[in-house]
Amino acid sequence: MEKSFWEDVIKYIPSKLIPAIAGFLSLVIFTRFLTPEEYGLYNLIMTTNNILIAIFIGWLSRASLRFFQKYKEEEKDDAFISYLYLFVIIIGLFVSLLYIFIINKVEIGFVSDNFLNLMSLGIWLILTKGLFELIINLNRAARNSMRYSLYQTIYSIGKILIVLFLFHTTNMRIEAVLVSYILSELVVIGIEYFLLKKRGFILNINFCKLTNVFFEKTARYGFPLVGVSLTALILSAGDKYLIQYFLGEDQVGLYSASYRIGRMSLHSIFMLLMLAAFPIIINQYERKGEAEAARVIKKYIGYYFLLLTPSFFGIWALSKEITMLVLGENYFSSFYILPLVSLGVYFQGLTMYINKVFELKEKTIYLFFIIGVSALLNILLNLFFIESYGIAGAAYSTVIAYLFYLIISYIFAIKIMRVLIPFATLFKSIIGSVVMLLTIMISKGFIFGEYSFYGFILNIVLGIITYLCVLYKLKDPYFNDVLNDIKELSIF
Repeated sequence: MEKSFWEDVIKYIPSKLIPAIAGFLSLVIFTRFLTPEEYGLYNLIMTTNNILIAIFIGWLSRASLRFFQKYKEEEKDDAFISYLYLFVIIIGLFVSLLYIFIINKVEIGFVSDNFLNLMSLGIWLILTKGLFELIINLNRAARNSMRYSLYQTIYSIGKILIVLFLFHTTNMRIEAVLVSYILSELVVIGIEYFLLKKRGFILNINFCKLTNVFFEKTARYGFPLVGVSLTALILSAGDKYLIQYFLGEDQVGLYSASYRIGRMSLHSIFMLLMLAAFPIIINQYERKGEAEAARVIKKYIGYYFLLLTPSFFGIWALSKEITMLVLGENYFSSFYILPLVSLGVYFQGLTMYINKVFELKEKTIYLFFIIGVSALLNILLNLFFIESYGIAGAAYSTVIAYLFYLIISYIFAIKIMRVLIPFATLFKSIIGSVVMLLTIMISKGFIFGEYSFYGFILNIVLGIITYLCVLYKLKDPYFNDVLNDIKELSIF
């Protein structure tokens, strides 16, 4: 079982590594071309679009993952795909046109004119991003891993190439970023439709008939998850609106840039683990029962501690260097936000493993309640902390809210399934990470000087070696299991 887990992790690396590298490159580019105010405005637009997508279209993407194989076995997969495509197109067009009508007819005084004008372009992302996410999920459901990775690569690299071209050839700024998203998504949509037609797919435009066949099942499954997705977005991004209200768009830019680094750094790692872990957890639960599933979850939480704990401490140790090298001087003043945000993301990732209990036991209503209360706490904390402490207050609120989210999730989950936390592994990973942090802090600037790229890379390598040596000496069983499993991988 563990052998297949690490094989799957390695196979998923390209689909996460390339977008992660492209994400860092795009962040470097955006923060060099956009002022903090412009970057903050861009983030508010993207956050608003993500919320609208979660409300109107996200349930369809979730349903595509859940029901594609079922309808494929019944030889209704082409009709199902047609239904999904048509529904996303109709909803996307409706929401986009409705927004344009509203801003032309209704005076909205609590947001800036710049935001409203740019959203007139950004709103079309609901249509293109909705279709893109549907395509990605359908390929995941069909287990087309190569095509999945290809589309992620095209999308990630395409955005960078298009935005660089527009920055250098036009006077567009935020508009260039939005256009790069739309065009790269359209490229993927076009390729997917071409490949579907090549295999004989014909879009069934009898929307009413398709809706009668598929709507009830997809809606019953997907609609309850809208609340989960929406509250999760509010928990992770609601503070940006409050920062804009109290402090202005430039502070949103400073906060969002550091938040994005912290999130990308840790999120890519724990999502890579989750992509491989979740199918195995489900398989063990269905085949061997609750006790075995709980054991497997505990083991993967141990792996999480081994990989994510040193990642957080590494970000903490190199926060100044990361901010300067990735974001540049205009955003350097936000370096102190990075460790706080990373700690919040660390708690969030750990909670994802705990929450698998609710999915296995089909008690997702608990998720809606827990995330909803956590999101409300985050908003209340932000209302108090932002006015008093600025963007640092938003970061403190994020840490507290995600820690609360973790604790409450575990309190409820342990009553449903006895999932234990491997605290010994956590303790050993913290010891190794602290030794690593001290080593990096001592070595910084000795050879290449402050904020040197080569010194930054050297410190990362030194930190990894130090951490691995300490873990090896501490003889953690999960660490030894990882070493043994990797040695036995067939791909090596």
